[in-house]
Amino acid sequence: MSKEVTDDKRLAQELSQSLEQQNALNRILRALQLAQTPGQVLEAAIDHVIEISWLGVRTSAAGFLLRGQQLHKVVSRNLPPAVEKDCAELALGQCLCGRVAETGKPIVSAHVDEQHDVSYEGMADHGHVVLPLKWQSETLGVLNFYLAAGAALDDNRTKFLEGVASIVAGALGRLAYQSQLAQSERLSSVGLLAAGVAHEIKNPLALVLTTVEWLAEGLPPIVEQCRTLRKRLEEELGVERANMLLSDISDLRNDELLQDLAECTKNALEGVHRVRSIVRDLNTFSRADEDHLSHVSLSDVLERAVNLSYHEMKYRARVTRDLRQTPPVLAHEGRLAQVFLNLLVNAAHAIDGGNPKGNEILVRVWHDRDQVFAEVKDTGKGIKATDLPYLFEPFFTTKGRNVGTGLGLYISNNIVTSLGGRLDVESTPGQGTRFILSLPAAKPLARRPTATPSSKDTLDTAITE
Repeated sequence: MSKEVTDDKRLAQELSQSLEQQNALNRILRALQLAQTPGQVLEAAIDHVIEISWLGVRTSAAGFLLRGQQLHKVVSRNLPPAVEKDCAELALGQCLCGRVAETGKPIVSAHVDEQHDVSYEGMADHGHVVLPLKWQSETLGVLNFYLAAGAALDDNRTKFLEGVASIVAGALGRLAYQSQLAQSERLSSVGLLAAGVAHEIKNPLALVLTTVEWLAEGLPPIVEQCRTLRKRLEEELGVERANMLLSDISDLRNDELLQDLAECTKNALEGVHRVRSIVRDLNTFSRADEDHLSHVSLSDVLERAVNLSYHEMKYRARVTRDLRQTPPVLAHEGRLAQVFLNLLVNAAHAIDGGNPKGNEILVRVWHDRDQVFAEVKDTGKGIKATDLPYLFEPFFTTKGRNVGTGLGLYISNNIVTSLGGRLDVESTPGQGTRFILSLPAAKPLARRPTATPSSKDTLDTAITE
C-alpha cells in the first residue's frame, strides 16, 4: 500500500512539473509571437526564462547572434561590467559560447573550468548553460544562462531549456524569412506601380514627343528664313527703311531671341527623350518578379539602373561609365536591375553630399573568357574590415538607424548566386568600396529546325507520344 502511495505522489509530481513546464513554454511562445526583431526575440526568451524560479538558473544571461565568424552580444541581463565589455564579440571557438557556436552542441558546466577563457579579477565560482540556436541545421546564435556554483540541472530542466532554444531559433528563422518575403512583396508592389505609371505616361508622352520633334525639326529653318528675309529687305530698301517696315515685328530683328527659340526647342526635345528613357527603365524594373530567363546585356541593364538612380548620385558624385559590349548573360532583367539599383544607391549613400566634382562613382562592364563582369565603385566612406564578413547577411547594415533594413545586399547576393554568379566586395575605410558582380556568359540559343516534317515523321511522332 505504501508503495502505491509513493508511486501516486511521484506521478503527481511529474504531472505537475510537466504542466508547469508546458505553461512556461506557452508564455514564451506568446511573447515571441509579438517580437518583431531578432533582438526582441532574444529579450523575450531570456526575460521569461530567468523569472522561472523552479528552473534553477540565475538572473544573469546573454543572447548572441552569429555574424560570419563572430558572435555579437545582442541582449544581456545582469552581467558584470567586465563581462559586458569582454564578451561583446567572441570568435568561433572562443570561450564557452564560441565553442557552442562552432560545434552546435550545448555545454552545461556546474563550475568555471579551463573552458572559460574570459575571466576577470574577483570573479566568483559559477556555472553555465550554453545552448546553440539552430534552425534548419544552421547555427544562428547562442543563449547563455548562468548557474549557481555547483548547481546541476536534471534532464527535465535541461530538456526544457533546449526546447526554449529550439523555439527561439525557429522564431529567428521565421522572422528572417518573413522579412525577406515582405521585402519581395514590397518590390513586387513597386514593380506594379512602376508598370502602371509607365503605362499612364506612355500615351501622352508619345503626343508630346511628336509635337516637340516637329518643332525641333521645323523651327530652325523658319528662324533661318526670317534672318534671310531681313537681310534681303535691308539690301533692297536699306537698313533704315527695312527697320521701319519691321518696327511692328521687332522680334524678327533680334538674332539672340531667334537663337534662343531654336535652342529651347532642342533642350525640350532632349528632356522629352529623357522622360521616355525613364519610362522604358521603369518597365525594366517592373519585371523584377518575372520567372522567365532570357539573354540580357549587363551594359544595358546597368545603364538603365544609372538613369533611375541618378537623382541619388548627382549631388554627391560624378558618374563615370565604361560600359563595353559583352556577351549576354542568362538572367532576369528586372532582378538584375534591382541588384544594380541597390549597389548604386548604396554607393551614393556612402558619399556625403555637396562635392560631386570631388567624388566619383564608376560603373564598368567587361568580360574575360566565359565570364561577364560588372563593377560599381565609389570613393565614399568605405566599410570596416570587421564588417565585411557580415555584409551579405540578413538585417546587417552599416547605415544609420532607420535608414537601411539590412536586406538589400542579402537579397542582391541571393539573386546573383541563384543565377550561378558571384557578388564580391572590396573596401578600404576612407577610400571607398568596390562591388564586382560576375555571371557566366550565356550560351547561344539553339536554332529550331525550319523544315516541314513529312507525313511519315508526323505519324512516327504521334505513335511515339
